[in-house]
Amino acid sequence: MHRPRIIRLDSHGLDSPHRLLSDCVSLAEGQNESWETLARVVKFDDPYYGEVDLTRAMLNSMVRNFQANVYGQDIAVDIAHMPSNGAAGFIRELAVESNKLRGRVEWTDLGVDAVTKKGFRYFSAEYHDNY
Repeated sequence: MHRPRIIRLDSHGLDSPHRLLSDCVSLAEGQNESWETLARVVKFDDPYYGEVDLTRAMLNSMVRNFQANVYGQDIAVDIAHMPSNGAAGFIRELAVESNKLRGRVEWTDLGVDAVTKKGFRYFSAEYHDNY
């Protein structure tokens, strides 16, 4: 199996090719579920992965594979790419809207705390080409 590609939504400048813009995660008081932008159609060269080309067809394929449970387990949202620290939430539904992959996230108490109190506000997409 190939290693997953990790496309970080990092703090580089807006013109950085590594920045895949997501909407800012925001949870209202008492809310534990939200729709979030996970990835978008984009093409750029990465010094580590080479050409990264996320197409609309690829995003649609991700939705179909999610619906068919191809990965065979729940898709967890972790904090800072550290799944050993526990799940911040779980992806419950995927959809493509315009050129964005959107996910309905059911946040755990850990995730709600991370977003509302600890400043974790953006997603870094981690994906396998075959899933």
